[in-house]
Amino acid sequence: MSSNKLIAGVIGVGAIAAAGVGLYYLLQDDEIEVEYDPKIHNKELLLSLFQEFEVEYASLYLHWHSMLKAKEKEVGKGKIDKFALEKFEEQVRQLTEQVDEEIFGQNKLNSQVFDKMLEANKDDAAVKKFQDNMEKNYSKLMNVERPEFHFEFPKELTKEDYLKYLKLSYAKFRYEIYHEVQKVMRETGQQRITKEQFDGAIKKVSLPSVKEQAYKKLNFPEVPGEKTGKTALKAYLVHMQNDEIWSSEILSLQKSHKEILFQIPEGGRIEGMHEDPLEVFDREREYEKQFDKKKSATDATHATIESQKSLDMSAESKKGNGSFSFLGSQKDQQKLVQEFLNRNKKTDEIKEVAEEDNQDDKPEEEQKKAPEETKEEKIKEAQEPETVEKPKSEAEEDSPKVEDEDEDDNKEDASPEDDNKEDASPEDENEADNEEDS
Repeated sequence: MSSNKLIAGVIGVGAIAAAGVGLYYLLQDDEIEVEYDPKIHNKELLLSLFQEFEVEYASLYLHWHSMLKAKEKEVGKGKIDKFALEKFEEQVRQLTEQVDEEIFGQNKLNSQVFDKMLEANKDDAAVKKFQDNMEKNYSKLMNVERPEFHFEFPKELTKEDYLKYLKLSYAKFRYEIYHEVQKVMRETGQQRITKEQFDGAIKKVSLPSVKEQAYKKLNFPEVPGEKTGKTALKAYLVHMQNDEIWSSEILSLQKSHKEILFQIPEGGRIEGMHEDPLEVFDREREYEKQFDKKKSATDATHATIESQKSLDMSAESKKGNGSFSFLGSQKDQQKLVQEFLNRNKKTDEIKEVAEEDNQDDKPEEEQKKAPEETKEEKIKEAQEPETVEKPKSEAEEDSPKVEDEDEDDNKEDASPEDDNKEDASPEDENEADNEEDS
């Protein structure tokens, strides 16, 4: 049996999941020759291998689950073709074998030694638990249900900071590959390189080294006994299970990375490849530090000024304020006391203002009416004779000529009562004579 070594252009996902994206190169190696030794190949080593298997399997299962869900969304739930599922299952089996061989190669083992380790520890509770969990997750995957994996990692590896780590890793990886390709082109005089030459350039770039440099550059905590790339992968797998939108951002970032990466063999100049991304990161971080330092100094100066103002105001307010300084200055306290003493007194001026306010509040029709008469005015009016001439209205004052003409007409047109006085009847005369005789 031969083991497979993966060189992936996509960073931040498991090795075999990267194969699902399509960016991978498999190089054949001969099977490692090693003899089983119970003292070396013990339970502790087996459990350590299980942890590596679980991380890689999780990456594979979760990636293929997302592909199955997309297919199910297209054709309908439970309507994926049986033949398509069988083909899918075969692909998963082949990929898991590649995972096993990759891990065997990293630990200088082979499948025969691993099988003997399983047989020697088949009754161990921890070994059984791992095997049961993997079987359950495999069953969920085949039924288009999301597998569940739980990993521990430093809390500093948030979703936002993991994106920074992934971008920086991608940029550094492309930078190294680009300059390897440019070196080949300068040495050969070629305008573009072949696939074999591109594979050779990729072999010279250490993926673990690229990931470790990015991890340390971001000052993420390191887990004792664990490679930084594995720690970052655990964070990725947990985040992608809990946030589909974030997972979509990762896929979009991977797509952009792949497009740029495949431009490199064409030999053209790619913008941004002239400077090491890690150096750019250091410079930008230094700019941020200087900015924060200046901002802190400015804030401290402002706080000192404001603090001094507060102290000056406090000292001023204490002068003569006595025990009631919370009421304000002494002048403010006197004003409050005076308002309290005067609050029940209404001066004539206050009354007039109040009456004017009341008058203003009345409807417009009521304001046009004459004000109500007082009792004294009523008594005075009762004592005056009824023959008091009423004042002329404004209309009469405004038209005096018309009034004069009316009076002349009245003089000319004497009333019938005046005519009756001049033309007295004989009976009236007799009555007058009788009065004289008497």
